[in-house]
Amino acid sequence: MRDTHEYTTRVTHCDDGVYRWRYSVDMSTKGAVYAGMTKVCAVIALVIIAGTALFLSEIAVFMALAGLGIVALPAILWAVAYRGAAARQDMRFGLDEEWIYTPGLYRSERTAFSAIRGVTLRPEQNLIELRTATMTLIQIFAPEEDFDFVREFIISHVSPLANVKGEA
Repeated sequence: MRDTHEYTTRVTHCDDGVYRWRYSVDMSTKGAVYAGMTKVCAVIALVIIAGTALFLSEIAVFMALAGLGIVALPAILWAVAYRGAAARQDMRFGLDEEWIYTPGLYRSERTAFSAIRGVTLRPEQNLIELRTATMTLIQIFAPEEDFDFVREFIISHVSPLANVKGEA
């Protein structure tokens, strides 16, 4: 179902109880989204390399090259798709008492606060990274003026056992 709500550049409390906003994200190779994508690819590559080195040491070199390809190919494709520092995309976010919403261009996702196991605060990038038990990375960008509100809202709604890193 298509999201028909209004998203402004500031966090707004809507009639249905959801806080909504949009944020223009730098999609170039200098942005936080690119950095997050390369981290995920690097972890996958390390798992492949370590897994094959443990079981099949004869082909470890081949698997190491394949693992590096897993990191390099998405990075190269990303750099081609989002050339230049001016590549930006509007992303939409929402928060209510139970869920975190990330409506995107192609799909919308919602994650329960109860599923969040880790929170990394990156105020210099207006970014809050959330990790679930299944190691899903969710990047929440907030306007500088509303970053403190979004940070406090998220921290107050995740489990007290969630690992919070960064400036709290």
